[in-house]
Amino acid sequence: ALMRNTPDVRWTLLPLMMNPHVEQKFDPPPNVRKVINVPLWGIEEPSEFSSDIPFGQLYDRKRRTSVEVIEGEFLPAFRDLLRVICTDPADSPALGRVFVTLEDYFRRHDYNETFKSRPVWLAFKQEVEAYAHRLMTRNARPGPEHQLPSIFDLTECLRWLYHFLIVLTVRIPKVSVTHSTAAAFCGIPCITARVRNGTPMILTEHGVYLGEQYLFLRPGDPVRAV
Repeated sequence: ALMRNTPDVRWTLLPLMMNPHVEQKFDPPPNVRKVINVPLWGIEEPSEFSSDIPFGQLYDRKRRTSVEVIEGEFLPAFRDLLRVICTDPADSPALGRVFVTLEDYFRRHDYNETFKSRPVWLAFKQEVEAYAHRLMTRNARPGPEHQLPSIFDLTECLRWLYHFLIVLTVRIPKVSVTHSTAAAFCGIPCITARVRNGTPMILTEHGVYLGEQYLFLRPGDPVRAV
């Protein structure tokens, strides 16, 4: 309805899909100039669906993604991302700058080789365990939610982060305004466009997504969740 009722606006769609086999239910109207599908699951690596990037460039990205490059160029930004998420989620400017830095990095280097490397695992484990330690020392009588994460917890958390940040590998065209359908990972391209080019961003919230997630995660503590 939004696209059909704005015939003078040329749209570029960026659907974040659960897998690459999602069937399209509606034909886009004529004012949709491009559709960039981004499957987050069901693929071996993001480059499988990077049809606008020549194979030679993808091969060069893998070849350039050495341990030294990961440690020197990726880890500083990755640690900053984890620190914002864990300790200061309200620092929106810092989060935006980190997203842009990571987006630039993945334009030159391979996503899979980076995220599945040993240095990334060790850095992730160190940052999350340090955060857990701080929570435990802050609480005189820590509950079950204040304990060191298990190897399973760490592995699952990094695996989810790997999938949710795949959108950072996509080349987003420059536009006049961006629109996100939820305050979720689909808004990352809007954030980087805002930081990089000052592009205005519109957010349409459906069901107060973030609040619902907090309520789901903490059903026994609705006051703190809200």
